[in-house]
Amino acid sequence: LTNRARHWRIAAEGDSAMAKLCVAALFALWSIPPATAQEIALSLSQSGMHHVRISTLGEHEYEITTTGNDPYVFTAPVSRGLVPSKQHVIEFEYFCPSGLDSFEVFFGPPITEKRKVVGEPLPVSEGWTAYTVDLAKHALWHTGCRVLRFDFGRRANRTIRIRNIRLRPPNAYERKVAAEREERERRDRVLDERLRGYLAQEFPCRV
Repeated sequence: LTNRARHWRIAAEGDSAMAKLCVAALFALWSIPPATAQEIALSLSQSGMHHVRISTLGEHEYEITTTGNDPYVFTAPVSRGLVPSKQHVIEFEYFCPSGLDSFEVFFGPPITEKRKVVGEPLPVSEGWTAYTVDLAKHALWHTGCRVLRFDFGRRANRTIRIRNIRLRPPNAYERKVAAEREERERRDRVLDERLRGYLAQEFPCRV
């Protein structure tokens, strides 16, 4: 081969190798899964608790006994990595042979009735059972929070064990339920506006 032909062949082989490298890099990028919001682990604090006794049984596991009719505990400060629009489902596992008549979550500061989400009662459970509360249904959740307060019913002498408390993104089923709830609320608003508009009209009175 002449020097010029040899040069062209080397250049072509280099271009081919570069092209293969670019294609491989693109496939590598496409194979990377999309970033997802991380779960945020929550721990309970013994500071500010009311009408309860707390025992730490292990890492991220607690036993709570209510001693009055207004039992509540606070969490330790929530991570500054919280993104309210993504991480808004509280989940934990619980064990409670007597069950609880109610469960409420306050987020703040400030901790007030205007920043409260009412969850479902905790049914009797003699084995570890998952429980969730979606805080996004509260209009102020998007403002975020630095601390949470959990209210464990309205009765004394109830014992509950809870573990693995966390804030996480909603799963597919929870997103579907939230979308259906928002659609119902939208229809209710439309009907309410139509009714108010109808009642505001003045109709001629004729005999």
